[in-house]
Amino acid sequence: RSDKIFDTDDIASAKNQRMATLLGFHSNPTRTGLIEELLAKKILDLVIPSVKALYEQLEEKFHPLDMVKEVQPTLAELSAHESLDIYVTPVTRLLILRSLRQLSTVYHSVRISHFKDLVGKLNLSDNEIEKMIVAAVKDKQVQVRVDHQSGCLRFGEAILESDNMRMQLTTLATQLHKVSEIIEPPNVLNPEKTAERAAFFSLVRDNMEREHHLALNRKNIIERRKEEEERRQQEKLKHEERIRLEAEKERQRQEAERLKADAKKREQEKFAKMKAEMERDNMVSMLKSIGKDVSNVDGLTEKDRDRILDEAKESAIKARDDEAQQALDKAKRIDYITRALRDEEIPMIQQQYQTIQSADVEAHKLRCEELKKKHRADWEADIAAKAKVSKMAGHRATFEDEIMAERQAAYDEEHARLRQEAYDKKIARARRKKAEMEEREQAEAEAQEEREAALEREQAEAEERERQQQIERQREAELEAEREAEREAEEATQRAEAEARDKADAEAREREAAAPPQAGSGVPAQDGVTMDRLGTRAMIGSDVVALTMVRAAGAAAAALAAVAASGRVTTPRAAVATTTPRAAAATTTPRVAMVAAAALVVTATAARGGVA
Repeated sequence: RSDKIFDTDDIASAKNQRMATLLGFHSNPTRTGLIEELLAKKILDLVIPSVKALYEQLEEKFHPLDMVKEVQPTLAELSAHESLDIYVTPVTRLLILRSLRQLSTVYHSVRISHFKDLVGKLNLSDNEIEKMIVAAVKDKQVQVRVDHQSGCLRFGEAILESDNMRMQLTTLATQLHKVSEIIEPPNVLNPEKTAERAAFFSLVRDNMEREHHLALNRKNIIERRKEEEERRQQEKLKHEERIRLEAEKERQRQEAERLKADAKKREQEKFAKMKAEMERDNMVSMLKSIGKDVSNVDGLTEKDRDRILDEAKESAIKARDDEAQQALDKAKRIDYITRALRDEEIPMIQQQYQTIQSADVEAHKLRCEELKKKHRADWEADIAAKAKVSKMAGHRATFEDEIMAERQAAYDEEHARLRQEAYDKKIARARRKKAEMEEREQAEAEAQEEREAALEREQAEAEERERQQQIERQREAELEAEREAEREAEEATQRAEAEARDKADAEAREREAAAPPQAGSGVPAQDGVTMDRLGTRAMIGSDVVALTMVRAAGAAAAALAAVAASGRVTTPRAAVATTTPRAAAATTTPRVAMVAAAALVVTATAARGGVA
């Protein structure tokens, strides 16, 4: 269930099953199956580079501490895309789940603050992140506990039912088998077993095609049976669903008709009740309007009600006509009174108008006289003031000159001060520009020095890398020469053994044919020949062993001489660290190699003499 991120519950599975049926799938497609189908059809080669990079970062790479930082530029591109921005939210949720899962495989617990720093560039609040973690735990997508008291996320232990623990013993057995094959190769220890193994594999290769076709046929038969069973199940489900839907539709139709009839009946009853109440209210109002008793209105018969209604209508019509006649008479009387009043008030209005007009003329004349007198008085006062002020006209020019001289001096002083301030500011600005220019030149010089130093470091690192690569290539060439010498020595040994066996067999056959049978001997002639043959084979075998050791020593000496000629020098630490015979041979000097070869030759000669 760890890879089924979107198959959250049974309801979602049922919905996915119905959708799969509508789309023509035989089973509910899983996320893993869809991804495998995309890879098989090479859909990733057709998508835009950002989407392909996003798939590689989320599904193929393992970088729990840098995942969000590497995926953030891709998310920004998706957000800017007009048709892919809707996938940013689910991809963000998937990114949180992938980070938790990868962290759970490396750490037992992670601080909450550290996890927030890792996913801080996703612009998610603490509540949203915690909700995603809780939802993932609820859906069994990851095992983690939020410990707010300690401020950390604690990842749970793997259970036996999980995918990580299910293949643990199988993985352990596979690795131990590989280690045993490295320590004790089967083809070297037991030739018979190696031959049986080779025969078995040959048989497997011969029957592989047939077994493959049989397996494919079985798989096709099983698939066809499964598809047929699924088709029958789907048809059965569709039939049952169709019957259930038809029954549900019929029940809903009957229920709707019943509700409609009940509603119509209630509406009719309500309308009849409202109509009866309206008639009663009208009857009460009419009885009140004509001054009759309304206490027994509910006990009246239909005929009495009609009679009362007719009387009320006649009374209402008569009252309306009387009111109209009275209003007409009142309007005529008011018209007559208004005409009489207007005829009487016309002479009085004309007399009042003449009186008001004469009073206005007299008031206008009086105001004109008062205005003339006031204007004359103001003119005479202005003439008198002018005569008084004309005496000071001679002193005005002197006063004005003094005031203007003071203002001119203040202006000159302020002007000089402003000019000095402007000059000082200009000097300060020039000095500041000069200092900034010097600082910029110094910074450029330091940057140039840093670039030169970095370039020198890069050149030194490149030279060092080239030297290391040259050493590696030289070491590989030496190892290849050693392996070639070993192969040649082994081939020579095998050839020598074959020649010796053939030669021994031929000599034994010649001696057996030439030697006559011995009379009176306790041992048969055939047995004597056999013993002679065994002794000859032993002698020849010792010669072969000695010859093989001599040739191996010569090959080793030649390889060591080549190593020494190549100019390799092994440090004391490397010499101490060498533990294998091949590595020891690679660090031996030519003189030691020759001594070792001579010792091998002497040993082989001694062995041959002892056997003889």
